[in-house]
Amino acid sequence: RRPPPGATVPVMPGGAGRYRDPDEYLAPPPPDPTFSYKWGAYVIDKSKGAFGGVDNRATQADAENNAIAQCVGNGGTTTGCRSMTLTWQEGCGVVVMGRNVLSMKANKLQSAAQAEAMAECSAHAKDCKVVTARCNALVVNR
Repeated sequence: RRPPPGATVPVMPGGAGRYRDPDEYLAPPPPDPTFSYKWGAYVIDKSKGAFGGVDNRATQADAENNAIAQCVGNGGTTTGCRSMTLTWQEGCGVVVMGRNVLSMKANKLQSAAQAEAMAECSAHAKDCKVVTARCNALVVNR
């Protein structure tokens, strides 16, 4: 006796397929992809005026470590480069500077991160400018 068209039938132990023809079995469809974001980080050694920034790193630790290495390479110290940090995964990070004021913000949208950082800086200084902005890539996991 044949199963009706479209019925799920065993293909092999633990497997299932769709029956279309007595001599043909189709494997189940692949799973839907999932999505994730890579990591970004900014670090600043306030006492030395050194900066490090990276994006699109696989893990938060990788982003922080690479940003610290960059900061140290720019004249900061390992300890000092941890004095001011920002890490983010989904979206963008922005650094805004004014006279004696520095603001770092992250948000899903670069425009929102920039607006938040600019508002914080502008509350204390009149000459605020965007110094840098970085966004992380969306990764499709199959």
